[in-house]
Amino acid sequence: MMGAERQPTSDCRQSLQQSLWSQDCRYITLDDIVLENERTAAAMAGIALLTAAGEHKAAGDLIEQETATARRAGRRGAIIDLHLAQCGLHMTSGDERQATRALSRALNHAATCGSARPFYEQRLLVTNVLRHSRVKDLALASDDARAMYDKVVALVGAQELPATGAAIHLSDPLTRRELELLRMLDAGLDNAQMSGSTGISVRTVKWHLHNLYAKMGVKNRTSALARARSLQLLQ
Repeated sequence: MMGAERQPTSDCRQSLQQSLWSQDCRYITLDDIVLENERTAAAMAGIALLTAAGEHKAAGDLIEQETATARRAGRRGAIIDLHLAQCGLHMTSGDERQATRALSRALNHAATCGSARPFYEQRLLVTNVLRHSRVKDLALASDDARAMYDKVVALVGAQELPATGAAIHLSDPLTRRELELLRMLDAGLDNAQMSGSTGISVRTVKWHLHNLYAKMGVKNRTSALARARSLQLLQ
């Protein structure tokens, strides 16, 4: 099913290699993968790894490359996944406006095929973006797109979120790393100090903090600590 292994040739794969894997590791490229679902899974994994490593440009390049490939192949579900990956990348970079635009593209495309599954699978991200977006900013292009928006809002439970962006119940538990960083926030450490204490890069610290804030329904460390104390996470 897969072709012979070879060294990565694109900047994306080279960046991934330098960031996460040993220099003598060999790769199976995306072009070697025949089955559609396997290619989508491999691409999404690569995007997630690059994003977690702080390689935002490489992640964006891979998203752009795979979106073009998915369009040529008519892989509509993959296109939605990739728009949501772009949305997550923009949120990680702190660009909420571009994240809203990426979510808009995902919703408008989903309206053409009726698929809401990707939004449920990325419900923490979707809920966080919706909390900071106005409906008119989503530029829903048709009645079908507006119906898809209503379906997604109901599916991810976003209709229960206060318009003020107040904290929500933690539907997903914090990871060990997120709890570790939360305690460091409580101790007053900044991102550089947390990086030095944990041995991970500042960009990766920011990535974990982004996920932490999304799960807690907050936008900054002060609100995160207040929410953590209300949930008794710092005892």
